[in-house]
Amino acid sequence: MKKMISQHKKVIGTLIFLLSLSNYALAQSKIDVIETIKVSGVAEVYFTHQEYEKIRKIVTGKPSSEVIVDFKDGVLEIDTKGEAHNEVVEVYVSSLHLKNIVVEDAAQFHTTNGIQSETLTVTVDDRGTADLDVNTNSLEINMSGGDLTVSGETNICTTLKLEGHERGTLNSRSLVVKQ
Repeated sequence: MKKMISQHKKVIGTLIFLLSLSNYALAQSKIDVIETIKVSGVAEVYFTHQEYEKIRKIVTGKPSSEVIVDFKDGVLEIDTKGEAHNEVVEVYVSSLHLKNIVVEDAAQFHTTNGIQSETLTVTVDDRGTADLDVNTNSLEINMSGGDLTVSGETNICTTLKLEGHERGTLNSRSLVVKQ
C-alpha cells in the first residue's frame, strides 16, 4: 500500500511539473513582442530591425514634459505630456515583428536599417514626420497631415491621403513598387 501511495505521489508530482511547464509555455506565447509603435508628443523614435526586443529612452536638456512609455499586448506607446522647452526625447526601439507605425503630434519616427515585414501599415498625422526604409510584401500608407519619406521595396503599396490638411507631404521617389 505504501509503495502504491509513493508511486501515486510521483505521478502527481510529475503531472504538476508538466502542467507548470505548459503554463509557462502558454505565458511565453502571449504577445510579448513589439508589433505596433504609436509615438506622439515631441518624442523621436529610432527603430532598428533586429532579433532582440529593446527599448531605451534618452532625455537631454531640461525635461519639462513627462515621458510616457507603455507596452501592452504588442503595442508600444510613446508620448510626452506637458509643455516642451527644447528638450530632446529620444527612444531607441528594436524588434523583428513590427507591423504598424503611428506618428502623431510633432513626433518623429526614423529607421536605422530597413524594416522587413510581410505587411506594414504607416499612419502619419498632424505635424508628425517619419523617414522609413522598408522591405515588405504590402505597404499601406495613411496620411492626414505630417510628412513621410519612404524608400526601399514593396510588392504592393496603397496610399490614403486625406484632403483638407494645410500640410503633409509624401516623398516615395526612392520606393520601388514591384507590382
